[in-house]
Amino acid sequence: MCKSIIILMVGCFTVFGCSVSPTFYKRNKPTFNILQYFCGKTEGYGIFFDASDKATVRFKVSAIGNCESPGVLKLQEDIAFEDGAAEHRMIEVYRIYNNKMTIVGNDLEHGGKGEQSGNVANFKYTRVIKKGLSSSGFEVNDWMYMIDKNQMFNRMELKKFYWFDAGEITIIWRKA
Repeated sequence: MCKSIIILMVGCFTVFGCSVSPTFYKRNKPTFNILQYFCGKTEGYGIFFDASDKATVRFKVSAIGNCESPGVLKLQEDIAFEDGAAEHRMIEVYRIYNNKMTIVGNDLEHGGKGEQSGNVANFKYTRVIKKGLSSSGFEVNDWMYMIDKNQMFNRMELKKFYWFDAGEITIIWRKA
């Protein structure tokens, strides 16, 4: 009985307790600096995949980043959805020390934390998504992978209540 419980606990920690850290990518090139990459104009094309892996929403993002203050990125995003709907997001990223950052935004609840290393950046935050008169918070694990100096791949896993898979957003970003 005791042996079964230990095996079950190890299995649970294996499934739920392990995740890759950005430092795993520390030797990967090109080196990604989120504050520099989003400075100026960028555009992205994205798809939202629901929890059953169906591509349900496509969109384009036009972004303008302001990097006038050292260690601070102020990003304005205009999102155009395929159904004609539009959304505006404001995001600010602050470098705290070394490769650690904080992120705040008009649709982020309590902000979030991030880290970059090698060719990746990873942020964790709660995003509030509004639909009609209601809104709902989703925990986001946001990974950005630098491909070359002009292109970046962005993958966001969305969860509800920290465990329920709510979908995934992928975006291919390019410097404009």
